[in-house]
Amino acid sequence: MQRKVLTSYNDETEHHARGQGGSFFGDDCSCQPQLGGNERPLDTPSGTLRRQSPRARKKATVLFMTSNGIGLGHLTRMMAIARRLPPAKQAIFLTMSQGLFLIVREGFFAEYFPAESYLLRCAASPSGQPKSRLSKKGQKKWDARLQERLQEMIATHDPEAIVFDGVWIYDGLYGAALRDFRRPFIWSRRAMWKPELDTLADMSWVFDAIVEPGELAESMDIGRTVAQRQSTIRIPPVVFLEESELLDKDTARKALGLDAEKAAVLMQLGTGNIGDIQTPISLFVRALLEIPDIQIVVAEPPISNSPLSVPEGVRKVNLYPLSKYYRAFDFAISASGYNSYHELIAFAVPTIFVPNLKMLSDNQASRARYAEEAGVGLCVEEVTGERVQHCLKIMLDEERRRNMAARCRELSHENGAKTAVKVIEDLMQGWADLREIKLRKTRLPARILQVIRSSYIKISRAWANPQRTFSILLELCAGIVPYLKTKDKSLPRTLFLTLSLTAPDLERLLTEVHRAQTMARTFAPVFVTDSDHFHLFRQYGFLFEYVPPERQWNRTGLDGTWTDFSARRIKNAIKTHQPRQVVAVYGIDKPEAIRDSLLHVSHAYGP
Repeated sequence: MQRKVLTSYNDETEHHARGQGGSFFGDDCSCQPQLGGNERPLDTPSGTLRRQSPRARKKATVLFMTSNGIGLGHLTRMMAIARRLPPAKQAIFLTMSQGLFLIVREGFFAEYFPAESYLLRCAASPSGQPKSRLSKKGQKKWDARLQERLQEMIATHDPEAIVFDGVWIYDGLYGAALRDFRRPFIWSRRAMWKPELDTLADMSWVFDAIVEPGELAESMDIGRTVAQRQSTIRIPPVVFLEESELLDKDTARKALGLDAEKAAVLMQLGTGNIGDIQTPISLFVRALLEIPDIQIVVAEPPISNSPLSVPEGVRKVNLYPLSKYYRAFDFAISASGYNSYHELIAFAVPTIFVPNLKMLSDNQASRARYAEEAGVGLCVEEVTGERVQHCLKIMLDEERRRNMAARCRELSHENGAKTAVKVIEDLMQGWADLREIKLRKTRLPARILQVIRSSYIKISRAWANPQRTFSILLELCAGIVPYLKTKDKSLPRTLFLTLSLTAPDLERLLTEVHRAQTMARTFAPVFVTDSDHFHLFRQYGFLFEYVPPERQWNRTGLDGTWTDFSARRIKNAIKTHQPRQVVAVYGIDKPEAIRDSLLHVSHAYGP
């Protein structure tokens, strides 16, 4: 190792866009599929997508921002819209998702910002135990840093619109939108919230438009967003691919290595990052293996934290977009998350829907119940052996599958991603007039509302937590004691600069750093990387900062050099993490030297 230490849309939709409401019904990482056993690898799946032009800076830019997400829902919806922008416009991304490599593979420029949940997983303490939540001080720093990063991207790329997809409106996003009058801020807000969810919806007024991707099961929606439908722009359900982009049955089966004559079933129960999916998969697989001449394929999402265990004879694949291969299957067993649900119905795949009841905000159970009531699928809320056998018996009946597929086609709809593009274009074109409205409502009223909101939240906290009333009242009244000072028990950090390392070298480095940590937990590593192999960091729970590589930066056509850009990123990383030492790694000749050097460096506690 070489090491250096450094101390236009239709009238009905236009009606919605003006706030009148109504119903819409009226590698770079190649994400190479990982197959089990002796199965051969597949060609990299990809939709038809234009690549960004080197002269892209002359195009109007739309900045898409996504929250973390347990799966790929937020990211997939934003990419579905971005890939349908007209040639005169380009998309860039700021995402908290570990699925950033999927954005890069689709040809978009993307930056990564670590989500709160990932920071907690990487929290460095002498005990090695992750924290359950950020401290109030840590939360405030995270929001301030998010706002700074967003404002920096806006200043660099000067987008004509910003589109955010997520459930929670972060204070950092709120702060940036509150102060920016040069472009519209649009909230892509999925409906179907769980009725108990009560997020900070009072912050939604700072957005210039709220777009609601359609729900086939909207009649079952009892969440908080239902009361706000009249103030949203409602569009048809959004799906990633068009039907013409799917492989035909023979081609898809050949690509997957499946027998052309035997029945095939697909299982996709989500990432498993929230809730147990191994148990229901095992129950279904056990029952399916008793059926002769049936082929079982289990899909493991690209950002799953834990690999799925499947018995011999069951294929495991890692594909994106998975919908490209739907024609290979006679039926599916799937979670009822927004994207998979609407894709399976849109492409007429008979499905047993198994809702993830552990999701924090998404009411998957209501979607699954609607599918059974509408005759497009079956619902299994409680996976038992008896229920599994009952549903499989129905799905093995070819006539009943044909009826489900026919019913799916009756519910077919236009892809809402196309409508969303028209909404964004309309807002961009009419922003000169809309800007004056935002100025009037945002200046003084916004400051007053911000104070009221802040006070309301603090009073609510005091009411809900009587033991903390005194400290909260101090924070509310004095404004000068925001947090009780506590000793920082985090480990001192060592920051590794790993730009331009190959994936094998990066993996060797992480392995040796992990071994050093295991032998003596005296430091917390942070990595600055231009690699989108995020799974390498995720497997060890290592914190990292991502710098888009030079080839991606050059394609944006912006003024300035990647050297200057990366230097700013490194400087910001050092400012944020305040490491005890910075180690620049240019190559790895003797991996064990890394471990030895880390174990013999003093990592004293302190600022």
